[in-house]
Amino acid sequence: MASRKETAEFEQGVSELRKDLAGGSFHGVYIFYGEEAYLVSSYKKQIIDKVLKPGDTMNLTVFTDRWEEESFISAASTIPFISDYRVVVLENTGILSASSDPVSAFLKEKPESTIVIVTEVVTRDSSGRPKSVMDRRKGIYKAFKPHALEINCIRQTPTVLVRWVRGLAKGEKKAMSEQAAVRFVDRAGIDMTLISNEMEKLFSYTMGRDSITVEDVDAITGGVPSDRIFEFVDAVAVGDTKKTMALYSDLMTLGTGSGRIVAMLIRHFNLLLNATDLKRRGLPVASIAKEMGVYQSFAGNYLNQAAKFKRKELVGILESFAQMQHQSRTGLISADIGLEMLIAGICER
Repeated sequence: MASRKETAEFEQGVSELRKDLAGGSFHGVYIFYGEEAYLVSSYKKQIIDKVLKPGDTMNLTVFTDRWEEESFISAASTIPFISDYRVVVLENTGILSASSDPVSAFLKEKPESTIVIVTEVVTRDSSGRPKSVMDRRKGIYKAFKPHALEINCIRQTPTVLVRWVRGLAKGEKKAMSEQAAVRFVDRAGIDMTLISNEMEKLFSYTMGRDSITVEDVDAITGGVPSDRIFEFVDAVAVGDTKKTMALYSDLMTLGTGSGRIVAMLIRHFNLLLNATDLKRRGLPVASIAKEMGVYQSFAGNYLNQAAKFKRKELVGILESFAQMQHQSRTGLISADIGLEMLIAGICER
């Protein structure tokens, strides 16, 4: 769960972003990073939609996963074509941890008509700590900083998500009680991308009606991946390989790709490790729930499930996921085969 300082900084950053969008006066650089990929993508899109006309690809350059010094400088120094602004986006390129004297020098002279958007989605390592996506000592970050609005897109608390869900429903002219919204977040989890997708299903299911009930929520979220993940990990805990593989097949049938399943499992095992460590500190369930950023009823579920594993087993499982992801990225094994082998291995631990 985000600290009070991180939450305050996030809220201040979002407030500044809203002022920019409302007033039409923009920072030269926007840095959106953090674990909540939905917000990272959403804020990037809001800037692009505000400064460029729909379909304007002439004034938009996007670098994904990698960037080149000369190409970036060329794109960012180009004068906009029949537009007030040109936008250069760097997605998960690692530029914030890089050094480049030519880029640092260029940024001091960057045209005011160019807006640079840097996005980095943060993942966690095997110990549950967020991986660093920037080095504030490096030249490029230092060169970006004076021109930048920087927002750490933290995971949102269940309370915030309940308000957000109800706001989405209101936008569709549907009344959604707090009870129904709480039930929805309990079932769908805290990943905003998954919540958004499930809400679209809920809107379709309640088409022609002006309200959303708890019964509607149960009808739509009965098979959401977060529910299956709990069942999956229960099966892993008792070494039931047959049931585990059957649940894995169910997740694939639900349209949850192997990459998404890996991300959900890593997050889940990280939460179990977090629950284990918090319980060792002797905290009450209410405090553990607050630290984990989940509802108290959910915290109890995590604590019960965590008790089925030794701490070193949880760490070992997370290290196995990290190793499998490395092998997949380097082409040693396909993501699907790697995940199936890993599942079989942790069941036999």
